[in-house]
Amino acid sequence: EHEVELAKITPSRLLDREVQKHLMTLPKDTPLYFYCHTGNRSDQAAQFFINQGFKHVYNIAGGIDAWSREVDPNVPRY
Repeated sequence: EHEVELAKITPSRLLDREVQKHLMTLPKDTPLYFYCHTGNRSDQAAQFFINQGFKHVYNIAGGIDAWSREVDPNVPRY
C-alpha cells in the first residue's frame, strides 16, 4: 500500500485478496497486466495467474521504475 501511495499507473489496482478473488472470476482470456517497483514481485503474480490458466498475462518489465523513466516521467520514482 505504501508503494501505491508513492507511485501508480492509473487506473491500476493493488493486488490484494479481494482483487485476486475478483480476477479469478474473469474469463481466462482476459488480459492481465502486473507491475511492482522493479518487476520481480509482479513477475511472481503473473506466474500465479498463468498457472491458474489465464492466457494473456503480462509483467511490465522493470516495473514502475522503468515506466517512470521510459514511458511517463510524471509518475514519481522512489
